[in-house]
Formats: sequence, C-alpha cells, structure tokens
Amino acid sequence: MLFSSHILSDVEDVADRIGILHGGKIATSGSIRDLMTSFGLPTEIEVEYSVAPTKLPFEGTPKKPNEWRIVVKDGEDMDTVIHDIVRNSLEAGGKLRRIGLVEPDLDDLFAQYINTNGGARG
Repeated sequence: MLFSSHILSDVEDVADRIGILHGGKIATSGSIRDLMTSFGLPTEIEVEYSVAPTKLPFEGTPKKPNEWRIVVKDGEDMDTVIHDIVRNSLEAGGKLRRIGLVEPDLDDLFAQYINTNGGARG
C-alpha cells in the first residue's frame, strides 16, 4: 500500500518502510533505522533518572533535568553500552526511570537527506 503525505508524523504512524522521492523517482527507501544509518545519523541512547547517580557513568548531552543522550560510537555494541550504563548507574546510587534507543523522527531524516544532497527537494 502506498501512503503519501507531507505530514511526516502521520507517515511515521503507519509506515514500516519509507521512500523519499526526488525528481519524480524514488531516491532512497528503507526502514527509519536503515535510512538513519545510510544518512550518517548517529545511534543514540536516551537515559532518564528519577535520581541521578553521584557521578555519571557516561559522557552525554543533557536534554532536560536528569535526562541525557549518549552517542554510541562506531563499532560499539549497543546492548553492551546499555548494560554498562545500567550497572554503573546503579553502583553510583542512581535510579533509572528510562533507558533506550532513540529513534529519529522523519523530520530529522528528511532534513539530513536535504543537507547531504545539496538542498535537493523531492
């Protein structure tokens, strides 16, 4: 089934594969995760604490109070990174509220596509 919309949040709600049209042709397609990787967007983990540990067990970017984003480096195993964050957080007195993989939204993917393809619009 084909669903076409400029309201990207609607597309995210119903599609498991995404295609970007350029010049009337499919320029690229795949799952959101596949497109994220092919566009060079980093894999990120989001960590939220109800009580932050005495020392953060990672280097990350603060987003809100007690909430951080961590970029998974190329070659690192995401599951191992998450496991280490959980273990080290608990050892340092932290109480995790939520931890998980950040899924980019289609707005981010489309913006990255435009940036990497010289401002081409589909």
